[in-house]
Amino acid sequence: MKLIWASDMLQSKLGKNVSRYLQYPAAAASLSADSPYALRKWELETLVALFFKESRGADSKQWGSRALNTAQFSTISDLVNILRSIEDAESGAKLTDETVLREMHKIAHRQFEWQRNFATRERLYRFAYIYGQGACAEFFEAKHGLSISEFLKAGFLIFAHAHLTPWMGAVGLEKLAVSKASVEQAVAIISLSRTDFRSRTADLNRELLKGSDVRLAYLPSLLRQYPLIAEPRFNSFIAPLPELIIYRITVGLFYDIASGPQQLLNEANSRFEQYANRLLTGFYPGLEVLGSTRYGPKKATIDTPDILVIANGTVEIVLECKATKLTYVSQYSNDPVTEAGKQYEQIAKGVAQIWRFFAHARVGLYDDRTVSPSAVGIVLTLDAWLPMSVELQDEVLDIARGLVAKDADVVEGDMRRVVFCPMQDLADTSIISTQTQFQRTVVLASGDEFKGWSLREIRRRLDEPEIPNKFPLAYADILPWMDNFTPPASQV
Repeated sequence: MKLIWASDMLQSKLGKNVSRYLQYPAAAASLSADSPYALRKWELETLVALFFKESRGADSKQWGSRALNTAQFSTISDLVNILRSIEDAESGAKLTDETVLREMHKIAHRQFEWQRNFATRERLYRFAYIYGQGACAEFFEAKHGLSISEFLKAGFLIFAHAHLTPWMGAVGLEKLAVSKASVEQAVAIISLSRTDFRSRTADLNRELLKGSDVRLAYLPSLLRQYPLIAEPRFNSFIAPLPELIIYRITVGLFYDIASGPQQLLNEANSRFEQYANRLLTGFYPGLEVLGSTRYGPKKATIDTPDILVIANGTVEIVLECKATKLTYVSQYSNDPVTEAGKQYEQIAKGVAQIWRFFAHARVGLYDDRTVSPSAVGIVLTLDAWLPMSVELQDEVLDIARGLVAKDADVVEGDMRRVVFCPMQDLADTSIISTQTQFQRTVVLASGDEFKGWSLREIRRRLDEPEIPNKFPLAYADILPWMDNFTPPASQV
């Protein structure tokens, strides 16, 4: 674990001098993805998953007393090169003409989150807003004996400390008013001992893989739920990949809330819609952003999509929010639309809702506001569904066509291409776009030229300055401690 940590820190923007723990060529201390020494973080995560997947008993019998020299960069370099060779061999043996196109969405799920910054203030605020209020917050505190605000504060402190040293103990920080007791409670929530981590890894693999011969590149990662590995004998713990601490205290709050009653997830879903509305309103005060309302005959009223964005008196963007959880099967199955059918149908229902709204606006059933004939529909997801996969997106559109097939109001012209956009992508794009740039990006996303592209990548194609906007929401409303520290420039 120390080798993984030191290798990660060596090529991290926030990493410190690791020469005490790792001997390496000077050129290896590079942040460039093009460096011949570059280590990809998703590969390091796979190595941890593989290490704990294999039983220690089998290791000992096979390798005897031989041990890796974990103080040499050449060791991690050799391991990564072996992993890459195995992945290439598995791809050659298992990919077929029918499955090769499906590989794009798997690669995207494995890599894209790592290629973006986990540790942003917007991300911390977003998930605290969605999961850290109301009944969700009360459930979390009753379950763990620690408020979500204190959990996030302690988690952030652990994240910062994890960049300084591999093995560490629980410490508080007076500046953030974080007590040692709070840190200890947070550690208990997000850590497992080595023995328990190995056992839980086996359980996770049995549950998710169900005996299937999954490729090494797509092994489930328990680090997403437990980013700390503890050594109880010494009251210490290590974060092999510190960024996953931020993942756990943001996206990973779902694990805590999902163990409660369904009403908690319903509350979180509602707050997701509110957050998207507030974010767009805050970044673009020149747009009018409306929440869902009801329209139609009094005895049979219909909900509009969750968010309507109005420019110059006309509805130009229509968003339907979906907080459907992205499961392992949704990401890495060869036939995800079939094997995770319920989840993909939820996404398709979002498309159908948008199409029906376009139809109802066209026939005059909805007449509260003028809806542009070229209005863009967006299915906004809390998780990163359907990245880089035009084929899967088309399958979801086909499901949506089936859902509206018996609706006489919906005609072909209403069933225009819908943009599939994760909340992270919307936030990343909004942060570096003016209102005009944002609207242009959305329009381009709905066309054939950029079919399947992320908003952020389309925004880059505008070839215009990317000047960061000030985050428009008050951190202190949800995370009062946030203003006590100044993050790096990349952590807006």
